[in-house]
Amino acid sequence: MYRSLARVCPGAHLFVLCLSDEAFYQLRAYRLRDITLIPLADFEEADPALLKAKANRTRIEYIFTCTPCLEIFIFDRFPQVGVLTYLDADLYFFSDCQPMFQEFGDASIGIIPHHFTSTRYLRFGRFNVGWISFRRDRNAYACLRWWRERCLEWCKDVVEPTRFADQKYLDQWPSLFDGVHIFQHPGANVARWNIRDQAITAKNGELRIGGQRLIFFHFASFKQAATWRYETSFATHWATPTRLVRREVFGRYIAELRAIAGPILPQGSRQALLQDIGLGSLPKLVRRMLHFLRSVLWRDLILVIDSRKLQARFAGVIGPLQESAKSSISPEPIRYFCSYIDEHYLPQFLALFLSLQRVCREPRWFVLCLDRPSLEALQLSNLRGVTLIPIAELENADPDLARARHDRTWIEWVFTCKSCFSLYILRNNPAIDLLTYLDSDLYFFSSPEALYEEFGSASVGITPHRYAAPNYQRYGCYNAGWLAFRNDGTALACLAWWRQKCLAWCHDRVEANKYTDQKYIEEWITLFTGVKIIENKGANVARWNVNEYQITAHDGSPWVYNQPIIFFHFAGFNQISTWLFQTSFSTHWAVPNRVVRRNIFGPYIAELRGIAGPRLPHKKKRPVGWNRRGFTKWVFELIRLGRAFFLRDYLIVWDGRVLW
Repeated sequence: MYRSLARVCPGAHLFVLCLSDEAFYQLRAYRLRDITLIPLADFEEADPALLKAKANRTRIEYIFTCTPCLEIFIFDRFPQVGVLTYLDADLYFFSDCQPMFQEFGDASIGIIPHHFTSTRYLRFGRFNVGWISFRRDRNAYACLRWWRERCLEWCKDVVEPTRFADQKYLDQWPSLFDGVHIFQHPGANVARWNIRDQAITAKNGELRIGGQRLIFFHFASFKQAATWRYETSFATHWATPTRLVRREVFGRYIAELRAIAGPILPQGSRQALLQDIGLGSLPKLVRRMLHFLRSVLWRDLILVIDSRKLQARFAGVIGPLQESAKSSISPEPIRYFCSYIDEHYLPQFLALFLSLQRVCREPRWFVLCLDRPSLEALQLSNLRGVTLIPIAELENADPDLARARHDRTWIEWVFTCKSCFSLYILRNNPAIDLLTYLDSDLYFFSSPEALYEEFGSASVGITPHRYAAPNYQRYGCYNAGWLAFRNDGTALACLAWWRQKCLAWCHDRVEANKYTDQKYIEEWITLFTGVKIIENKGANVARWNVNEYQITAHDGSPWVYNQPIIFFHFAGFNQISTWLFQTSFSTHWAVPNRVVRRNIFGPYIAELRGIAGPRLPHKKKRPVGWNRRGFTKWVFELIRLGRAFFLRDYLIVWDGRVLW
């Protein structure tokens, strides 16, 4: 919608309410012209009544409720706005919208009819919310306040005699308020519900309807069913799209979407289909089959076989993606990450990989495979943007690391690999500007771009533990789970120093000012310039600092104070059986609250189960004898179990839900 509007109305300015943190950071990273982004937190803070209404309605109902509140928010915050037009995000402009504003004239409110082909659809409302214009005057303000009050009282996704969502309230406006104009332009709001009574034609390369140019088409309910198959949803109104509509209207829209996002299969489509194919959901499967049959009969499906041909056909209209990016979009820089894994941490890494894919645009990975099973598994997975490095390759390039195997345990040698691996990547990839190391037991809930903005032009980035209890400082003030290194002299010198220290001593015990590879980080601040301590509290939330934080949920996403959690560190998290998990919070005398259990551990467990199934991880049993030493261990184990139970350290997962 943005790109089509920018082409036909260059002076337009958009205000966009971002309903999730991911949407806000991704749009901000694009640095779009003539656009103002409104974070959901700021919007809700300005309207406490709206936030209160959030608790008793679904997500889509809450979004509908936001519509009148958004117009009032913009008028209050931006006094320079004279005429404000609300647009649904699924509109697409084919020609200049100036005729709409000429028709609007000096009216106060402008609404657009559905022009339903059948009167039985009037139960959804005579007018459509997709385009509504408001002038900054008393009539529009009175209308907006009335609409807001009605939506706060009731805004459900169900049809009642005089109500439906936020939309059917519009039917009362012409009789309640002065200055209401009903748009009559035939080229506005053409959609599946009215196209059966209208014929779209092409003349001199322009799409026309009713003798006028097609201004915008409303692609409501249009969806992508597969990378090559789309559904117009015309069949729901017993309409059949003509060849011209399929090729020139939907073809251009699909070409635009693919130029922006590629041939993406929407997340969840495949899982939803698999869930429908089950004995308990046979009615769903039958309905899906009937729906598919109707779609075929009414030619509701659009198949895209050769996307390059489609792109070339509309290249003169939408332009290639590169040219469009130069003119209106500046994409966020490519982010490079590295991590190491063995076969036991493979599910955790895959969960980390999938979480980052959702919040970071095309991340690039370097993964050190510490054993053959992890290497073979990732080779079979063929993950996008992942470069696999066998441990033998790193040891051949760094013989000192290979020799270090002999004087330390397996986990101590793994800690030693971190500095060597990070230095190896930067030295062998000069094109990488910034590399971020991630522990494989991290999990992202929102975009990391806020961390990079805070990092700025620094050379090295580190995150503090923020221990709730000071006696844990002996393990180091800073955590080695998230580290950022710029490919410059300072960071390379820091990594070389760190590597040398870890090769000399890297043991899993506290000794003087040393502990594994982690406590060395404290010395970086005094030894090197350009070291940035990340202060964002949404980074590296974990069992050792959660007692210090107020964790809440916004739209199902976890927040810490007034900002979203970026990533959570699941260190110590353990699966005991197929249905029992341990958070290890009790080791820090912390008790996970309901939000932590349901909104942090719940999604993580669901992700792990989606990857590996509810299997019991293989663990070696350590027999405890009845000798003096074994009996002492048994007593301590009993005390530990009692503490864990008392502090609600265990999670019971039943039927895919966290019950305890």
